[in-house]
Amino acid sequence: MRDEHPATARPDLWGDGIVESGLAGLWSARGWSDVSDDELVFLMPGVLRAQANSLDGAAARIRRVLASRARSGVPVRPPATRASWRLDTAHVVASPAESRIPGWPAGAIAHAGADPFARLVMAELDRFHEDACLAAERRGPVTGAQALFRSIHSGINAAYVYEDLAPLQETLAVGAWMGHLLRGRPALLPPCLAEPLADLMTGSTADLPNAVADASAALLVAHLGPDGSARLLRAAERSQRGGYSVVVDAAPFTGPSRISTEAMLTLLAQRS
Repeated sequence: MRDEHPATARPDLWGDGIVESGLAGLWSARGWSDVSDDELVFLMPGVLRAQANSLDGAAARIRRVLASRARSGVPVRPPATRASWRLDTAHVVASPAESRIPGWPAGAIAHAGADPFARLVMAELDRFHEDACLAAERRGPVTGAQALFRSIHSGINAAYVYEDLAPLQETLAVGAWMGHLLRGRPALLPPCLAEPLADLMTGSTADLPNAVADASAALLVAHLGPDGSARLLRAAERSQRGGYSVVVDAAPFTGPSRISTEAMLTLLAQRS
């Protein structure tokens, strides 16, 4: 990980073409066709107000994430027997259910192999997509921790789906940004993300209820580990001191998952 101005950024860098051109331009976006997947880390008012449905909007972008995961080796089954996921305190299981999601892609998630954490990720993304499609008909409330988890693993700010969580948009943006690192992509860390990241890591989130801040910080640390958390905090502090974006290399944040699925389920169940 090193400080680096955008002019010397690599072609696979998250934020290239976004950060250096000024984030103010994002607020002029008026619809989903105006923004790239990378830009959905941030919550843009014009895009949020745009009509979103299963063909265009948050649901379509989340479906793209699910399709990408499926192409990477996740087994699929026909839409008529779409898996309906349920979580318990120890593991994730799937059972067939009638699909209620319009526009479901050609093949739906059946399971994600033997790794319990991979199955948990797919279960949460599946629910994220369902909620985006069903809107007012969605099942029950969503906690801040669940929204953050879904942001991390989709790269999409979950406030596009859960508008009542818009006050958490900076925290959700940090999660969506961090997800790019965890999936092996280097990323620019601009001051506008460095500040809420550092605040979460240091417990300085005066604008968030304590329970929400604590659960969010615990979820980030659970994904990063102590060493990764310290690395990101140092990068955030450098970005804030210098007032410019720094490049965060992905290598220290990738590799076999060491996350306890049971511990993660406990975090996601917290009512924050």
